[in-house]
Amino acid sequence: MIAQLVYGGYNRTERDNLLGGVDVTITPLKHLKVNLNASGNYTTNNNYYRQNKYSYAPYYTTANPPIYNQQSNSSYRDLTTNVYATVEYENTFGKDHYVKAQVGGRSDAMNEGYGLRSTRFGTTNLDADWSIGGGYIPKPDGTLDYATIGTYNDLTNPNLYALNSLFGRLNYVYKDRYLAEFTWRYDGSSKLAPATGGRCSRRSPWAGA
Repeated sequence: MIAQLVYGGYNRTERDNLLGGVDVTITPLKHLKVNLNASGNYTTNNNYYRQNKYSYAPYYTTANPPIYNQQSNSSYRDLTTNVYATVEYENTFGKDHYVKAQVGGRSDAMNEGYGLRSTRFGTTNLDADWSIGGGYIPKPDGTLDYATIGTYNDLTNPNLYALNSLFGRLNYVYKDRYLAEFTWRYDGSSKLAPATGGRCSRRSPWAGA
């Protein structure tokens, strides 16, 4: 335990987060309003790991101390964005006819978990460039083990997701008594498989009578 505390190394994790947004509303024409809202969240996760080679006292025969110096650095990032925009028209005609219409779109995107990791080994203390012994695991005969490159380097491609939507709404009120409303929406997701189509049929309730 004392050897681990004195010679073991370190394992540090740093997490940074940056987020922000903007919301703008303009009225280019009378009765017409345009709104734009955009926001984002950017996160980085960095890890710094160092394991030093050390040995236990001879009487700890069951202990397995590390036989190599090892140093690993990794950095992974996530990016989430959201963009929302609407155009809205609202007016009253002849005191009896009220109309309000809105169309808009929204886009949500996730760029998740992209980054890289590098790990280096050595029989002596590693320098800042991890260049001792080429950073590869030394074999008992003194040669270096190049067999599994993933042991030393790893590049992670991002998981990309997106959801895009279009929508609209129309309201009509006559003399503050009668209301008619029409709404529609279309969503497209990168997580969903393309639709294969379908059929809807109608049968007369009097068939077979």
